[in-house]
Amino acid sequence: MVVLTFDQPLEALDGVFERHELAGRAGAEFRQVGRMIAEVLDGLAKNGEEGNAAVEAKVKAEAIALCDRFPIYS
Repeated sequence: MVVLTFDQPLEALDGVFERHELAGRAGAEFRQVGRMIAEVLDGLAKNGEEGNAAVEAKVKAEAIALCDRFPIYS
């Protein structure tokens, strides 16, 4: 299990996310990021560094798609 923490005050994110977005929607995205990290680590454990390119490419595409949903500059 991967646990991600944010140890800065919520105000540190002002201008990037609205409070209601963090409280209401970002939980699913944080879980998705955790799943992606776990998928890469599991792939490394199973395939080794040299055999994990397919897993890493898949997760990279998912990460880019997730980031595209939350542009910093619009």
